[in-house]
Amino acid sequence: MKPSQSCCFVAFINKGSFRFYSLTESEERTLHFFTETNWVADYESLISHQPSKNYLQAVEDTEVQIISLDDFHLLMEQHPVFRNLISLINTLVISSSHHISLTNPSPDDRYKKLLNEHPQWINRFPQMYIASYLGMTKETFSRVKSRIR
Repeated sequence: MKPSQSCCFVAFINKGSFRFYSLTESEERTLHFFTETNWVADYESLISHQPSKNYLQAVEDTEVQIISLDDFHLLMEQHPVFRNLISLINTLVISSSHHISLTNPSPDDRYKKLLNEHPQWINRFPQMYIASYLGMTKETFSRVKSRIR
């Protein structure tokens, strides 16, 4: 998915991974990563029915199960038990606490937090994407990694 397209689906990742990112005038900013057993979509576009401001990119070969928003609503209408699925959509909300944490003055602390919360990401995603996610340059990220090993 890319900007100007409206998100009209939710996908469950069986295999592979995705990167959710935005473009500024000067850089790409990785907002989140999604891996197996995660649901993925552009939540803001999905809920508002407005064109996305972001990109969704497969980082690895992927296998997903997709359900359209129309089918999702039809399921909830025909089978009230599916109304519980709304909690799935809520898992798509990207935590604002991550973005707030980027204002933390210590790149070391940001990296330690990533190691605590998502250690598998370090070897799974390209270092430039991880650096972007942590709000630092590739060079700073490399120095931080060598200090914290």
